[in-house]
Amino acid sequence: MPALGRMMTDEQVAEVVNYVRTHFGNSYVDRVTAEEVKAVR
Repeated sequence: MPALGRMMTDEQVAEVVNYVRTHFGNSYVDRVTAEEVKAVR
């Protein structure tokens, strides 16, 4: 899969991560924030 990180804002990345974490049988309750994404980048 090609890297998409530069094409998405920190907020967009956080939203995608949160979607995956709450769908497909996943049940995480804590949300990833844009600030956390920025720190990891």
